[in-house]
Amino acid sequence: MAANEVDKIEELKRRVEEETSKVALRKEESETKQQKISELKSAIADLERKANEHHELEEDIKLKALQGEKSELEKHQEEQAQKRDGLKNRNQQLQNELLNGEKKIAE
Repeated sequence: MAANEVDKIEELKRRVEEETSKVALRKEESETKQQKISELKSAIADLERKANEHHELEEDIKLKALQGEKSELEKHQEEQAQKRDGLKNRNQQLQNELLNGEKKIAE
């Protein structure tokens, strides 16, 4: 009977060892799956972030650039008009001074 009990103990030890191996294997599989889940969550977050970014069409980008260029040209044109007006006024002033000087000489 003692041999029978020894056999039962050995069988129980073997089963404990098998189950411990299975638990360790499942734990390893679980860790691998958790790592994969984390990677997928990160990838999803990156994709959501990209999806929420403002995307512009190439035509919109060109349009904005052309509008900026137009604005700069209009600003330059306005500056040139002011400069031209200033020169016209200065020219008129000099002509008036010249006429007044000629009138004084003639008198």
